[in-house]
Amino acid sequence: LQTGSAVQHQGNSAAKMNSLHFFYGVGSFFSPLILAAAIEYSGDLQWGFSSLAVLSIIILLLLVGLRTPDNHEAEELDLEDHNGTHQLWVVLIAVLFFFYVGMEVGFGNWVATYAVKMQFSGETQAAVLTSVFYGAYTFGRLISIPTSTVIRPQRLLLGSYLGAALSLVLIVTLSKYTFVIWIGAVLLGLCLAAVFPTMLSWAGMIMPVSAKTTSWFFVTGGLGAVIIPWIIGQFVESSPPIIIPSVILGISLFALAIFSLTLRVVRRGVDP
Repeated sequence: LQTGSAVQHQGNSAAKMNSLHFFYGVGSFFSPLILAAAIEYSGDLQWGFSSLAVLSIIILLLLVGLRTPDNHEAEELDLEDHNGTHQLWVVLIAVLFFFYVGMEVGFGNWVATYAVKMQFSGETQAAVLTSVFYGAYTFGRLISIPTSTVIRPQRLLLGSYLGAALSLVLIVTLSKYTFVIWIGAVLLGLCLAAVFPTMLSWAGMIMPVSAKTTSWFFVTGGLGAVIIPWIIGQFVESSPPIIIPSVILGISLFALAIFSLTLRVVRRGVDP
């Protein structure tokens, strides 16, 4: 949190934030591939998870001793110092993080199940589909680094939310075609890629953001990652497979509406 908060207050923060979050996508891309290989060659996931654990420990050891970046400006800020307008912005952006992370994790967690239930693929291919989604997601993070230097954050976010909704419309309306889920997964990954780091950067541009405020964004994002996939799971056994992308589409449309409201509130810049 401290690292992210410090980056928010540095020059060209959007590009730096996208660079930082690019490596989240790298991990999300390779993890399903490692687990798919574990299923293919050993029949279980034990050595796959063990490999990921060893890699995590190695990276952690490399980080030991590195100095935490200074962020004196953010240390002096707190949510209580914000006026009513800023508090409203914090709430709206926190809600956006909830739905965005829930949408991303919900699709990543359930797309393989959707593919298997629709008889598009077997379990191994379904795991590859998950990696395709996160591969596109990672590539999207990579290209968003230069893109964020020439496109304003609010425009990048609007385009991302619109693109995500259209990708899910494609998946839902043309669900009988096997290739559509692959194309839709790629498009959705590309569209969702820049949202998280760009929202953090945008928040730092429109108001003072402390580590405490950033923590609220991460908390609500974490809640979305738990609650929304759980909600989807409640429908999986009792409903047709199409319910999975349909629920995520509904969430994407709701997130688009919340973002439009947030833009309007920010532009007005007045207390509710």
